[in-house]
Amino acid sequence: MGLTKRENIDKCADYLLKNKVRLQYGEELKSFYPIASGVIEGACRHLINDRLDITGVR
Repeated sequence: MGLTKRENIDKCADYLLKNKVRLQYGEELKSFYPIASGVIEGACRHLINDRLDITGVR
């Protein structure tokens, strides 16, 4: 990976650095708040549903 291909990595790192105040998962877990996003939950639901729809998998 050359330096010119770092654009997406740099965007991700910039996002995390800019939002680090909102990414205090340890504190949220101590307060018993759920840690998840709708996008992640939706993807998991679809993956599990697709897997269970295969004949003989259950």
